[in-house]
Amino acid sequence: MGFLVDAETKVENKTALEKKTSCENLKNKNPTTVNLINSTETIGNSELSMNDEIKPSETNLKGPQDSSISSNQHSQPTCEAVLNVNTINALEKGREKCEKGKENKVNQCPPLSRNRTFSSGSTSECKSVTLGSSLNSLLPEKIFPDSSKCNVSKKVAIIPPVNHNSEAEPNSVCKSYSVNPIDICHVQKESSFEKSTDLFQRTPDPDSNRKKIATKSDSTKDRNLKEACSSSELKIHSRSLIESILHWNPKWLEEQSKNKKPPPLVSMGGATIPLRFSSYNSYIKSFYPMLTLEIWESLFRESKPLWLENETWNAFYYIIRSIQSKRGVMELDCESIINENLSYHPLEGTVVLLDVKNTEQGINSYAFGYIRSHKPGNVCDSAKLTEWIKVPAEWQKNAKLWTISIFIKKSKRHGISIGSVNLARGIINIKNKLQLVEALLAFKESPLQKDILNPSSEVYSFYESNSKMPREQLIQSIGDEISKENCKSKTILINAPPGTGKTGAIIGLVEKLLFSNLCPMKIVLCAPTNMGVDEIGLRLVELNERCSWKGKYINFVRFGQVDQINYKLQIYTLEKQVSNMFKQRNKKELRDRERELGILENKINDVLFREQQKNNKYRLRRINNDTLKDLMNQLKTLKEKSPLEYIDSATQATYESIILKESHVLLLTLDDCMHPVINKFFKSFAGKLGACCIVDEATQSTEPEILQCLNCKVERLVLVGDIKQLPPPVTSTYAIKCGFKRSLMERLLSLFSKQYNCISSPTMIEQYRMQSQICHFPSKYFYNDQLLTNSIINERCLYSPLKPFIVYDILHKETSNPSVNPDDSEPLIIAYICSQLLQVEPKASIGVIATSEYRAALYKVPLSTNEAFKDIEINVVEKYHGREKDIIILACIHPFHPIDDKNFLACEKKMNVAITRAQKCLIVCGHISSLSEYPHWNSFMTDAHSRNTSINVSSLQQIPITFMKTVCRNA
Repeated sequence: MGFLVDAETKVENKTALEKKTSCENLKNKNPTTVNLINSTETIGNSELSMNDEIKPSETNLKGPQDSSISSNQHSQPTCEAVLNVNTINALEKGREKCEKGKENKVNQCPPLSRNRTFSSGSTSECKSVTLGSSLNSLLPEKIFPDSSKCNVSKKVAIIPPVNHNSEAEPNSVCKSYSVNPIDICHVQKESSFEKSTDLFQRTPDPDSNRKKIATKSDSTKDRNLKEACSSSELKIHSRSLIESILHWNPKWLEEQSKNKKPPPLVSMGGATIPLRFSSYNSYIKSFYPMLTLEIWESLFRESKPLWLENETWNAFYYIIRSIQSKRGVMELDCESIINENLSYHPLEGTVVLLDVKNTEQGINSYAFGYIRSHKPGNVCDSAKLTEWIKVPAEWQKNAKLWTISIFIKKSKRHGISIGSVNLARGIINIKNKLQLVEALLAFKESPLQKDILNPSSEVYSFYESNSKMPREQLIQSIGDEISKENCKSKTILINAPPGTGKTGAIIGLVEKLLFSNLCPMKIVLCAPTNMGVDEIGLRLVELNERCSWKGKYINFVRFGQVDQINYKLQIYTLEKQVSNMFKQRNKKELRDRERELGILENKINDVLFREQQKNNKYRLRRINNDTLKDLMNQLKTLKEKSPLEYIDSATQATYESIILKESHVLLLTLDDCMHPVINKFFKSFAGKLGACCIVDEATQSTEPEILQCLNCKVERLVLVGDIKQLPPPVTSTYAIKCGFKRSLMERLLSLFSKQYNCISSPTMIEQYRMQSQICHFPSKYFYNDQLLTNSIINERCLYSPLKPFIVYDILHKETSNPSVNPDDSEPLIIAYICSQLLQVEPKASIGVIATSEYRAALYKVPLSTNEAFKDIEINVVEKYHGREKDIIILACIHPFHPIDDKNFLACEKKMNVAITRAQKCLIVCGHISSLSEYPHWNSFMTDAHSRNTSINVSSLQQIPITFMKTVCRNA
């Protein structure tokens, strides 16, 4: 990704000659030092050269503050470029080139003027922040001051990403971001002799020692560097990503709202993701920038209250106790008082915006920080609160003292004040994103690396004879292939259209692998969400119940946080099983301890009785009663205490290892696959066939998310999903254009069909959910008319009083008046439809799918007041994925379709999910005819008209009048 920096300065030729003369005089008088700005920046394919010479009397050039500290700095710090005597010859050569280049000034950037002032493009003078007794007195007037008074001297032009597939991107307006000249100079100096276009080798440090300018020609340096880069391995780590984030300018958060593309330093390296990769390094280069883009987009969306001047948003106060300089960053050891109700809780992994007091300049500046660790403490005593006196009193009440460690950008110009109260705001926790970086690194050791980077058609020859078959036969075939010690197809893709029973296929495959093999392998079952994992876990419980009479049992562990797991599966969690093992192995010790406590209690009572016998009997009674009550409470607490609290860490680790080793199946989310306990277990795992990982809903995860389950012992991978349904939840528009929203399963399927021209994957073609009329359009439009309905389904719906499929189309001319607010009537109409359906089918499960979160909340209002509607679910389509209801109402009623509604309407994959959730009856009501701009909705209405299942209504209010007559079979 490249960008240009436009130095909008013009200098007369006479001034340039004067500078040249002055520089020559300086060389003659003092050959040891010359001040010069001679910066060449090369990032991606863009290059900028800025040449300027200053007079001997000049020692500083004004520049803006460090971008990682603040875009709102009020005084302009200096920036020097000092070259020693060994570089004078190189400077003379550069001057000669400059003079020769005057004949072709069109291709040169104008020289910088002598009094050049660098600006971030958005800084302005504002008053220094003074800590006061209230919150408002502690906050600046604006988080990001107005830039109207500033001299915008640096602009950044954004170049679109390289498109390897030669697909033209839509034209978009290119706007500019504020650029800190100090950072620019740093990048220029680095790039001129290091060609640091590779973002992944190391993060630039603005205060690191600069290398001296070499005397080699640019072409020689370019050639040597290319050779070095091609032979060296990428060195990335989650730490390198943190350092990159700390170098971002907080001002960009506000400027992003005016730009269609992210800042250049954020999008640098982004390119269209190809279908296959020549090496592990090329794979990393494609996906690492996507993670950066996703983090930036998350920062931007979550920080909107900041640049909307919401002063109390996610705020907390902190005091810097000490500063340590570490590789690439500075670590601030801080204390923070945290009020349970008012303060933001600064947890490990959170990106924060720091308001740092600069003692040298007497102002406050802003910087991104990363919380490396946190340690909650106890409630502050009054003596400790004296130094927090400037914090508002309501924040001090019942506040706890936390210890936190914060990384910030390394810079000599911070001048950070130690011991003063500062304000910070939490933005977003990125621990899960950093974990994806670690997954990319771990992928280097995966046995499946070749099959994922650049699979050959021979590896997937298994698909040629297993393209379309009944589910039972498919399970048998895949199980046989995976069980082979030297199988060719180590990565198998199962395409599962809606209703075909993919979860049942997964359970059948597990049963085949565990019960039909002499040497069963360890199976790892994953899904993107806890809900998806729990669905598989409940099916495993049912399988154990069915197979109990055979004496067969699947021993599985549900790994994860207990409070996020279905209550029926909590007894299978690792924590619960460790607790049970401890109780079982230490049953006698626990009984002995209980008996000893009882004896001790009796002895204490006897002693108290004898010693207090001469005292007042009422006092004696009181003492004995109080003591006895206290001891009984202690005993009760002891009995209720979790056995895990008695176990030391070494014993607990031993128990965990035993349980995981004895289990047949590990059940966990993709994120939990990189938990230290799981990583430690697989490092010691010694199975003959390795482990087999089965991922449900694989098309809902990005490639780095799938990589989390591919540890060094996973030698078989089965991806189950449907590329025609919901894609991974990617938020960055720029990353989406690069192809980051394409899942691993979709990429491999596209590779087989486009480049190898072979059958892509086994596909289950018989569905067991929808009545055939509901299935008709999805099968025709999305699955080439190959999705078949099992005959049992139509027989089950034969006596239903409701028609299986109906569309209520509100005419455009009756609802095009913007003065009519559909929000007033929509919820009531939905409530009426639900009430009528309950009268006809009182035991049916009903779900309402709304086009946005806002509409879902709107529809819930009238239903929440009636107990009869408590079982009706109203939600967005993402919450319905993988689920089903007897009756589904799809509401697309709003005639003007706000942006949130359009996100649903424009996505044909979301439409596919929405219309395939119903088992018996699908009702679509809304302004359907106006959606003809979308091909999938146009085809939907054409199909409905051809089957006479579309009802035109003149207005929304007409639906209740015609509803019962049109939705019932015998009406």
